[in-house]
Amino acid sequence: MVSQQDKQVLFFEKARIIEVTNFYGTNETTLRKLFSKHGPIASIILVQELHQAFVTFYSFGAAEASLKESDKWKINGKMIKVTRPELFHALCEELGSLVKVVAGNADAQEGSTPAASNEAQQNGNAKKRNNKKKGKRGAAASTEEDATAQPQKDEKPKKEKKAKKQKPRLTQEQMERAVYVSGPYALMKKQALKEFFKEVGNVETVVLGFKQRYAFVVFENKSEATQGCNLDDMEYNGHPRKVKVNMANSKPEKKEEEENETTESPETTETTETETETETETPQEE
Repeated sequence: MVSQQDKQVLFFEKARIIEVTNFYGTNETTLRKLFSKHGPIASIILVQELHQAFVTFYSFGAAEASLKESDKWKINGKMIKVTRPELFHALCEELGSLVKVVAGNADAQEGSTPAASNEAQQNGNAKKRNNKKKGKRGAAASTEEDATAQPQKDEKPKKEKKAKKQKPRLTQEQMERAVYVSGPYALMKKQALKEFFKEVGNVETVVLGFKQRYAFVVFENKSEATQGCNLDDMEYNGHPRKVKVNMANSKPEKKEEEENETTESPETTETTETETETETETPQEE
């Protein structure tokens, strides 16, 4: 069971995330330039196929400010939609009346990591108890605690822990021999995907997307990745919803070119038939 304290820590993490949708043809640089007006950005996860992005700020206040002015922003002349992720609303319902208290602490501790914000919240509660019991002496003691607590926020190991949590990115060479898998949300597992694709080739690595809604499966060579696309619309792990498999670097323009080629093929057959008729008629004229 997840404790109340763990839920609050998770709230600190998710309260700094906003979900951006209803946009086309943008990139990470454009999103960072647009949203960095309200505060520094920790990371941006961009899913071009779903026209969706998740922007993580370093502070809760920056995320709130971006939500308030979201109705003013456009990308390529189209009004974008900025909301909270689904998991954030679920945490608000579970925490209930504690949401305002937790949100207030998160706003006061901008720029801190989830672990540091949890420590700061515990230190703040201890200071309040000391102030009530000791009066002026407690207030003086709290200032000393502030002086000792400040170096802990600037410790480099905490930043290193945050860097370890970042998901690996695929290189351009890996994208050439990778497939993009989507379908049964919240059921994408690395081991299950390896078992699913092992019949077409050797899987080098699997990178899961946000909330395990999608995944990139990298094979040892491009031919195996092409064979992996044959598993499109197949049943995955006993789930009723079928899995969707495409090449990771594929574009819709390629499909349109193939359709144009198929429409031009009947015309070429007609020309060949007319040429054969003229060839058969020439001997009769002689």
